Amino acid sequence: THKGHIRGLKRDLLRAVPPAVVVVMLAIILPSVTHSHGTGVLGKVLIPGLDVTTALTFALATPVQFVAGWRFHVAAAKALQRGSPNMDVLVSTATNIAYFYSAGIVLYCVLAGPAAPASNRQLAMATVHFFAMCPILIAVLLVGKFLEARAKLGAL
Repeated sequence: THKGHIRGLKRDLLRAVPPAVVVVMLAIILPSVTHSHGTGVLGKVLIPGLDVTTALTFALATPVQFVAGWRFHVAAAKALQRGSPNMDVLVSTATNIAYFYSAGIVLYCVLAGPAAPASNRQLAMATVHFFAMCPILIAVLLVGKFLEARAKLGAL
């Protein structure tokens, strides 16, 4: 039913928006306001190649990517099976590329360990912006889908 669809969207919104807001604060607003990305508690290096900001962003992005964003991944797979790519394919592809690229870079830098050049560690810490895009994009699109579904319900 349409009301069930709206309930599902609302549930996913509640799973996506709070982490996305925190990620925006961690990755975009705080570094812009303080002009000090990489310093203080959030810049503390947990292990070479992984600072607190990157770890928090990864922890917040992962459930949004694979739980709240699951509807986009499933819809994308179905659209590709039909041979009719749509916006879900674009969303799934973009968020998966950003997520797995970031995870791969961080994993590489962590595995390289303390012997890795400083540029590698800086690269890993810079991936926070790619991790950040996943929950932000998914949350914004879920808001749009939710508003669209509510408008359709009101028109019925």
